[in-house]
Amino acid sequence: MERLSKFFWFICLFIVGVMISIVTLENGLLLSVLSFLLVFLFTKKVKLKNFPLFLFLFSLITRIVAILLVEIPIQSDYYIMYDAAISVIHGDFSFGTSFYFSNWGYQLGHVFYQALMLKIFNSVLFLKILNCVYSSVIVLFVYLLLKKMVSENSSRMMSLIYSISLYPIYLNMTLSNQQLSLMLTLIGIYFLFHKKNDWIHLLIVGLFIGLGNIERPEGIVYLLTIFIYYVFTLKDVKLILKNTAIVVICSLLITNLASFVLIKSGVSEIGLKNTNSYWKFLLGFNYEYNGKNNPVDDQYGDSLEKEKEVLFERITDVKRIPGLFYNKIRIQWLYSDLEFSFNANHVSKISNKVMGIAMNYIKVINLLVIGLAFIGLLVQVRQKNLEKSLTTNHSTGNIQHNIGLFFMINLLVYFGVYLLIEVNARYYYNPQIAMILLAGLGLDKLKFDKQIKCS
Repeated sequence: MERLSKFFWFICLFIVGVMISIVTLENGLLLSVLSFLLVFLFTKKVKLKNFPLFLFLFSLITRIVAILLVEIPIQSDYYIMYDAAISVIHGDFSFGTSFYFSNWGYQLGHVFYQALMLKIFNSVLFLKILNCVYSSVIVLFVYLLLKKMVSENSSRMMSLIYSISLYPIYLNMTLSNQQLSLMLTLIGIYFLFHKKNDWIHLLIVGLFIGLGNIERPEGIVYLLTIFIYYVFTLKDVKLILKNTAIVVICSLLITNLASFVLIKSGVSEIGLKNTNSYWKFLLGFNYEYNGKNNPVDDQYGDSLEKEKEVLFERITDVKRIPGLFYNKIRIQWLYSDLEFSFNANHVSKISNKVMGIAMNYIKVINLLVIGLAFIGLLVQVRQKNLEKSLTTNHSTGNIQHNIGLFFMINLLVYFGVYLLIEVNARYYYNPQIAMILLAGLGLDKLKFDKQIKCS
């Protein structure tokens, strides 16, 4: 009887386990827990001497396999820029005067980048593979930055978690301009925390942020972050202004030089400028669509005065702003509108059931990272050297705290920006780096419970 009762106990346990597994599989929880568990076991059990090389190759192979398995049609802005790149190859630059590029000239940087790459190898797959390379380098720099902040095991775990995050992997299947831009920017930021931190390294910082800004105009966010960061870490006003000026001037020179070349060559009358500065804010304050891109606002696109008028009406409707901000936070930071941004209906060779599980997995992983980032923020604030860090001239002894402080500021700047402009889950790509690095602080505190040290 005892054996029989154990048998029934095992069967019941198995049945309940299957039910729990099905539920947690569909809502993404099971896969998320397994991901963290596997990464934890791999980090603890597998000791790799050349982990950076492994991380890069693992990320690259994973991404290339993904783009070979999943097909995403070129659409929306991606198609416009790709089509313009094809025109460049054939010597046709008439697209420069089109409505799209006459308003948003800053997209021309990506057009000419794609044209240059397509001249080397005329294949959409080649462009996607290049994105895989850039995003793999991003994973590598996530690890290198984490290594300056936390223990080796924590930096390995968190960089591996980021390397298998589905949404960054998915973006490689599109012709996005985010990978190259972010890679260049992160290289620049890495030099910001060089031990010497002299004017030569600051020039390098400005150079790479400027190059990244040509590809995608997010440089202003990082320049503002750098200025605020220097206000906190440098006690000398002259030094704050000098260091910031070196980075900003170098970055602007690079961007304006590229813009000047486009104008002088006759490709565009505006270069890389944005002549429709109200548009992102107009979309961002659309209450019916919760700040997302929408077809309704297209009717205002050809009139700046009309855009300004409608935008003023929306901004002055202050009673609706809290609700709008609430919804925008859910879309931008909590992936509540992920399916729309993921273009799930256009993904081939994947069933709706698998796609649904993937969506939930992305959301749960994101929530776990946000939770760890919250712990990381508490660690950052409670650092014993906080007061000292805020009153020393970029002391290398506080470098681990300074990196955390920098990306804390970067996260806040992005948060403020996305409250005001158009939102899309895809735009989380850049600020996710800050979230991952802060999550690394939280993971290190939970897992090792020891003082963070610079490595």
